[in-house]
Amino acid sequence: MCLITMTKRGKRAKEDIECYKIVAFNKLDGVYFTPYQNCNISNDIINGKEDFKAEGKIKIRGNSDKYEIGRGYIHTFIYLIDAMMMMSNFHDFLIFRCIIPKGTYYYKGLYGDYASRKIRFIEEIKCLNYIRF
Repeated sequence: MCLITMTKRGKRAKEDIECYKIVAFNKLDGVYFTPYQNCNISNDIINGKEDFKAEGKIKIRGNSDKYEIGRGYIHTFIYLIDAMMMMSNFHDFLIFRCIIPKGTYYYKGLYGDYASRKIRFIEEIKCLNYIRF
């Protein structure tokens, strides 16, 4: 998923920034997975013991009007309702409240989203597992 922004330059977080991350969960083997970064997420990351860091070559495309921030960043949502709306299209997905840690390089998108180099998982939003729009 690409983030669309008006600026080619990101910012460094001056303080922790709250955000929401959609994560897939495979019930058969108990593995957390993010389809956007195409990788498994360890239990230490899910439990907030380690930060989830973006991997891969950074990919930014665009012109002077709009830029797409793609690979090399972790996509999250600014608002819980946006994560809920996106999650309603999928099954076996969970939403986690996270933070973009102070000092992390990030972009703020035009459509209620962030792209950052790392996030820290805080807690699962459990009540959302049963909500479908």
